[in-house]
Amino acid sequence: LIRAQVRRDTGAWHPPTDVHRAHLRWAATQHDWGPDERRKDNGWLAAEEWLYARREPTRECLGGFGDSVMGTLERPKNPAARDAGALTRSAPFGLLVGWEPQLVLQLAVECAAQTHGHPVAQLAAGAFAVL
Repeated sequence: LIRAQVRRDTGAWHPPTDVHRAHLRWAATQHDWGPDERRKDNGWLAAEEWLYARREPTRECLGGFGDSVMGTLERPKNPAARDAGALTRSAPFGLLVGWEPQLVLQLAVECAAQTHGHPVAQLAAGAFAVL
């Protein structure tokens, strides 16, 4: 979200893509032994070795970020998934100061589709982000 906020003023702005890339970097911490210094898109956070430990992610999260294909509203990952995983990931969207509530809701819903395809999960994520 920080990268999306920074890129907002550059013109190269598509927050769901920025969030998806961040989630792919997170997914690497769930299966890699440590930071891959060859990756140019890694920031300072991905270099923190203590983050590379399995933290009990849900199957939907691991499956959603198991490859580089981004789930979208038209083609969501895990179409039947409706657990709280997408909802909990949407909490930080509410911290986007200065963003219109409609945009926060849309961003949370679109990002929920990256792992949870069921409309209930997507709408819950959007509502929680706005709250």
